[in-house]
Amino acid sequence: MHCSERSIPWRTPLIAMSLFMVVTSAYPSKDPEGIITDLSKKSFQDLQCKGMFHKATFARLDQVCEDCFTVYMNPDIHSKCRERCFNNKIFRGCLDALLLSHEKEVYDNMVDYVGGW
Repeated sequence: MHCSERSIPWRTPLIAMSLFMVVTSAYPSKDPEGIITDLSKKSFQDLQCKGMFHKATFARLDQVCEDCFTVYMNPDIHSKCRERCFNNKIFRGCLDALLLSHEKEVYDNMVDYVGGW
């Protein structure tokens, strides 16, 4: 038996898992109300963000609101958390609720960056 023949059995699940990850990451996420969203520049503009668009930063801020919704299961939380491009009391309250207040300065800088404050 050749070395390449022995390695095939472990390659198949690895290839399948890689393919699954590529396919699932291609689909946009769903917000708490089940509406498909894409963290795009349009979302950025819809929130009246006037700063610099950086997809990873915007996604990290949005994730705080999604996680906060998951904690409280209140449909208004997600939208209110995102108001004024995350520059609001609800967003700061979510940081506290998610035990992220020790990173408040980092999040404040991200909000300033995307919000243009």
